[in-house]
Amino acid sequence: MLILATLASCGGVNKEGHLVPPSPPDVFQGYSMAHGADGSVIVTRNAPMFTNSDGAEARQAAEKLCPAGVKTSPNDRFQGGAWIFVGGCQ
Repeated sequence: MLILATLASCGGVNKEGHLVPPSPPDVFQGYSMAHGADGSVIVTRNAPMFTNSDGAEARQAAEKLCPAGVKTSPNDRFQGGAWIFVGGCQ
């Protein structure tokens, strides 16, 4: 069951066993958000890309893109032009 839940979160197989495409990223005024396979939230800025010093701006974008807000963690990190919030959306 855990495997199906993991696959469904990033596209793959739904509860009935049917293949489903991954959901498109959410977009909000110049920012995009995708969900990692581990439940994390990955936030990017369309232009220019985020830098390591843009964590506060990335968090504000994630707060707007997640319906109930984002779960922050000391393990949140910058990686390759994106900010990753490991706690995902609330």
